[in-house]
Amino acid sequence: LHGQLYVPAEDDIWEPPDGIYELLERITPGTKTHRAFSRVVFTGDEDTAMEIEKRGQGMRYAHAFWDYIRVLYDYAEGRSDGRINCGVHAYLTSDHISGHKCPADRHVPTESSTTLQRWGRERTLPVPPEVDPTGKVLMAAHFRPTWADTFAPRMHYYDDAANTGKMYVGYIGKHLPNTKS
Repeated sequence: LHGQLYVPAEDDIWEPPDGIYELLERITPGTKTHRAFSRVVFTGDEDTAMEIEKRGQGMRYAHAFWDYIRVLYDYAEGRSDGRINCGVHAYLTSDHISGHKCPADRHVPTESSTTLQRWGRERTLPVPPEVDPTGKVLMAAHFRPTWADTFAPRMHYYDDAANTGKMYVGYIGKHLPNTKS
């Protein structure tokens, strides 16, 4: 009918990006931001993230990371409207909290104390000053896609849903150093 507005189905807006560049466009300020940007913001180094694309693995990892971004978006929305009052890992493992979820084994809520003592600096990543006046916070929580390879990309984030209402993704890239690397 003439004059009616087409509204895409909810799932259409969550179609995965074609690669890492498109993923980053959706969660950084600009003209191509996605609804997710209202709750999930990328604050990391785009060049580091683009290394995934340069290795020819962009689409595969962009799809996985997009799924995790949707998890973080739904989680932050639930925190905002009062449906969720726990952390991300408890959200993922709860059968009583609705929202988009991924398998809990894809999420790592923190690093070992040894990893944090030796490589905590590599996990201290940028955030806006309203999150921390120093402009950096420790982002030990991360998601790991299922594919095993030596590059093993990860997505580290900081949960600030209780304060700014947002989740800050401070790193997308090659697995950071730890006791196993």
